[in-house]
Amino acid sequence: MPEESKKQTATWIWVVVGVVVCLAVIGMTIAGGVAYFIFKQTSFETVSAKDAGDRFEKVRSRFTDRTPYIEINKDGDIKIHSELERATESDLKALHILVWDADDDKLVETSIPFWLVKLKTDGPFTIQLDRRHRDLEVKAQNLARRGPGIVVDFEEPGEARVLVWTE
Repeated sequence: MPEESKKQTATWIWVVVGVVVCLAVIGMTIAGGVAYFIFKQTSFETVSAKDAGDRFEKVRSRFTDRTPYIEINKDGDIKIHSELERATESDLKALHILVWDADDDKLVETSIPFWLVKLKTDGPFTIQLDRRHRDLEVKAQNLARRGPGIVVDFEEPGEARVLVWTE
């Protein structure tokens, strides 16, 4: 191989390495920005069980006429109400999550822009119930076809409560 050809090959290798490193840095910057954005949208509070219950009921009262999209019974069996989906997608703005941890009296609330949910969830959701992971065949598009309302309302008495809803 002539010396000129070796130099061109080495130059191309360095160009490719530089592009890969640049893309990796850009990707990490975007991921860090998204994580920071979500963290800024999250509140952590220490509240009494009554105050936490009031907060859950306030949200639930806005959706009294709607069945939760995902129901989880006391045995951990999951039922997805896909019959609630419409043919067209709603223009949802956000996915909200409210979590109460009874052990620590902590209430965590966060809001995730729905466009970000659509980007993140090209696959099904995963939900954790008392240390068991369950894959749900639910995607962001399913939630958009379901429209605004409660996605899941689950309680482990004396331990935790989770309420997820879309608007």
